[in-house]
Amino acid sequence: MEKVKEYGVQLHFDLNMKYGILIVHIDSSSKKQIVLYLCKEHIEFEKIMIGNSIQDFLDSKLVKQFGVINGDSEYLDKCDKISTLPLT
Repeated sequence: MEKVKEYGVQLHFDLNMKYGILIVHIDSSSKKQIVLYLCKEHIEFEKIMIGNSIQDFLDSKLVKQFGVINGDSEYLDKCDKISTLPLT
């Protein structure tokens, strides 16, 4: 993961060599942040985080963690449920 400041915003680069993808987003945003925000602001809904790597783990009792079958074993060991499909 690398952070670069350009065009007046801090960019976050998340390179996943295993899957051959590069995710670029503004550093102040993340999947974790939005799920934790939803936990705080929308208590009445069930929250589920679907992921494939330990970066998706929230370590929160307010969120169920679901993993995909081709996810990292470190993450899958912490998941409440694991899909039979290799999707993210």
